[in-house]
Amino acid sequence: MQVIGEAPQAVSVAAFKRAVMIAEDDTDHDVALTAYLAAAQEVVETAARRPLTPRVVQFTTWAGLGLRWWVPLAPVSAVTAVAYDDGSDWVDVLPAEFRLVQGFDEPQVLFTDAAFAGLSCLAGLRITATVGHVTPPKGLMQAVILLAKDWFDTGVAVEDHKETALNFGCRSLIRQARYVRPREWGSA
Repeated sequence: MQVIGEAPQAVSVAAFKRAVMIAEDDTDHDVALTAYLAAAQEVVETAARRPLTPRVVQFTTWAGLGLRWWVPLAPVSAVTAVAYDDGSDWVDVLPAEFRLVQGFDEPQVLFTDAAFAGLSCLAGLRITATVGHVTPPKGLMQAVILLAKDWFDTGVAVEDHKETALNFGCRSLIRQARYVRPREWGSA
């Protein structure tokens, strides 16, 4: 998945300061706090598979997935474009040949029979969508705050955030809200 443009922050520096009882007029660490909050949001969103704020993203996958493609995260508010690689260029799929269903709970893109007629199952597929919560879940916002506070208190370098362990509270909040793609039952 590639984010197109900037992903808005779910937790502002001011909200973080209020949550951890730092005086709002204490601006000595604002640049560091901004970096901690951005990194913490990235970790929480990846672990939960739930973007906290709206953004446009692009997924690249294979066209041979059939007439249904399950989006690997939630929520999805719109699928704005679908294109396939015909070997020399990306070809747009007509909007009438795909649609988003159950975008908030179990997002999936359904295609008509004509969408990929005669196309190799190995052809690349590019899906552009708007994903993320309009109002971020409070539990995941709290996980961002907990994680950023841990890093701030211990002086972890933002560049090293992928090597640090999540504390119990943060893991628990993420686990409660984590999106897991539904399993399909039955014969195909």
